[in-house]
Amino acid sequence: MEILTKLMNLPEIEIVRVEIIENELHIYSNSSLNFGYCPLGGEMVSNTKSYHERVIRDLSICGKLVYIYLKVRQLYCKEHGEYFYQSFSFVEPNAVLTNRYKEYIYNSCKGVDIKYVATRENLSWDTVNDLFKNYSQQEKKKKKD
Repeated sequence: MEILTKLMNLPEIEIVRVEIIENELHIYSNSSLNFGYCPLGGEMVSNTKSYHERVIRDLSICGKLVYIYLKVRQLYCKEHGEYFYQSFSFVEPNAVLTNRYKEYIYNSCKGVDIKYVATRENLSWDTVNDLFKNYSQQEKKKKKD
């Protein structure tokens, strides 16, 4: 699994099991981080209270849809009395698509019909359209700055 972990290039996770089910690759993983940062004050926190599994879509591999099942820690910040889940650099909090996959979808939409990309990637038209709008606005904003 160590080789696959390196190939996936997601150093914040450790892959523990992989299943291939028809045209899907299911990657089961744990956070390799034993801490998180309080969203209120930014303090490093390591008090694990429970675990939660996130399902996150990533770039396809060899024509197979990739789903990462990520076991994340729920942490507790004593200073602020706040419970929160770990965050990761490769996916936004509460997002179901990795950042690199969202960028891939955005770039795939340039010059083609959004419905084509949605169908090819097995995503809803609304998801692809919203993603394209958001990335387009960000790109326009960067050009203005």
